Amino acid sequence: MVWRAPGAAKPRRVPWGWVALGLAGPLAAAIIAFAILQPVKVLPLGEPAPVFELMGPGGEPFRSHERDGRIVFYFLGMGRDRERTGPLLEAMAATAQALTDRGWLGRRVELAFITLDPEHDTPAELARLARERGLDRFMSAAAGEGPGLSLLTGSPVAVKLAVGTGFGLYYEPPALVDGTLRFVYQPTVIAVDGGGRVRARRPGPPAVATLVRDAELLVEEADARGASRLLFAGAHLFLCYVP
Repeated sequence: MVWRAPGAAKPRRVPWGWVALGLAGPLAAAIIAFAILQPVKVLPLGEPAPVFELMGPGGEPFRSHERDGRIVFYFLGMGRDRERTGPLLEAMAATAQALTDRGWLGRRVELAFITLDPEHDTPAELARLARERGLDRFMSAAAGEGPGLSLLTGSPVAVKLAVGTGFGLYYEPPALVDGTLRFVYQPTVIAVDGGGRVRARRPGPPAVATLVRDAELLVEEADARGASRLLFAGAHLFLCYVP
């Protein structure tokens, strides 16, 4: 029991319920506005990318888990399928140039072509393909950076584990049918962020503008700090995804 002098005013109680209600209204409005207006767009957080090791045209190893936090776009196709993989490689070259212009290729973003036809696409064949398509000029690595662009092959088992089992892309080895090679696969580009999560799957050949935009979104998200980081977390919470 608290003693109170005669005539003293009774202390007023703080209406905490009304205070909470007053705060809840603007907060709810802000959440609804964020969900509707979507001021920040992101790529969905997918499954962890597979861990694999393949090799480049010079026999150099490419280990998916040793990219030093760089974003990697994997271009999946077959070198001798000129009708579908040809445009895919053209998109790869144009994307490499756009990322070079931004100073990101090899420093923030890598591009890697993985052949689904490893028995034909040997390291020597990939080297020839790189020269033919003008990709070789993007393949050198500066000190402290990764290769801007890689063309990868390996044993059929290694490729199947990386692409078929790992990325979940169905394909079959090319086969002669009535004297014509039959190719069973879907040219695809898969984006993996610096944390090793799949962030986009683009049936190919996707538009270069789409690939560059995906790279911009991933770089921007990776660079976010403080309040900006919270915005990206909110974008994932409210599924503010780009198409």
